[in-house]
Amino acid sequence: MKTWRRLLCGGIVAALLASSLASCTSAPLPTPTTAPVSANAQRDVNPVARDRVADGGLLRLPLTALPSQWNPYGPGGESAEMRRLLDPLSPAHFILDAAGRASANPDFVARADVAHGAVTTVTLHLNPKAVWGDGAPLTAADWVATWRALTGQVAGITASAPGWDTVAEVRAGDAPTDVIVVYRGVEPDWAEPLVAGPLRASAAADAASFAWSSYQASRYAGPFAVAHVDPVQGVITAERNPLWWGDRPKLERVIFRAIQAQAVSAAFQHNELDVVEGMQFDRGYLSPYFTNNQQSMQAELEDPAAPEPVGHRTGQEQQ
Repeated sequence: MKTWRRLLCGGIVAALLASSLASCTSAPLPTPTTAPVSANAQRDVNPVARDRVADGGLLRLPLTALPSQWNPYGPGGESAEMRRLLDPLSPAHFILDAAGRASANPDFVARADVAHGAVTTVTLHLNPKAVWGDGAPLTAADWVATWRALTGQVAGITASAPGWDTVAEVRAGDAPTDVIVVYRGVEPDWAEPLVAGPLRASAAADAASFAWSSYQASRYAGPFAVAHVDPVQGVITAERNPLWWGDRPKLERVIFRAIQAQAVSAAFQHNELDVVEGMQFDRGYLSPYFTNNQQSMQAELEDPAAPEPVGHRTGQEQQ
């Protein structure tokens, strides 16, 4: 299983961990299993139908610092913190279900046709309603420019782009909203380079345009847009994008606040933040229920037993 699956599932793991802390009891922990995830698996969360979620509201999230560059493929663009900031501005174009199957996000990709022959070929039929922050449509030209920029074909651009090394060619199809992606071989994880979506062609044409030192709405396509950046207070405010073509976001506003890591817990306790990621441990645990050494009352994590991801077993083990 490749990097992108681990990255996408990271937020789910954090959510599960947070929910488990809210309901800790003295009951024994379940025994880990290495059984493969079934095709009809469901995530161990409490999904709520969209029509049951209240409309409006504010979400306040922490940042260690305001970004010095806004390109998701620039330095630090793959960090969890940068993804947290960019997700409302530029959502994933493909989504994983609990069994690891990729499906197109219909807000951006109306349909994805996948053919595995001598090589894998994927034809993306883009949603014609999808537009950049200045109203220009997302087209095959954006995908072609992205492929060129992320595979070393543009002088001066060095980018971290998992999965793009498996792509041999990207070209337009019969229509401007049709994209043909040809891989170098048969590629089971064909969705890996496509998840994040394309860069704006004009923002990836050369090294100068690839350096995004500040926010520009025309580079993003998503349900939220940055309304204000306050470098003095260290605050970024994102509001509903008036050009968004999908379902109206439930949240009205998302505020990102730069705050030192050691001050995050206190800010959360004082109702200045709505989400805190990560935990501060004392002797390796949050409560006695977390210990696995009853004599020392510590949580020993030097050699933890973790189930092996599906797809990482050797051929002999799979037989």
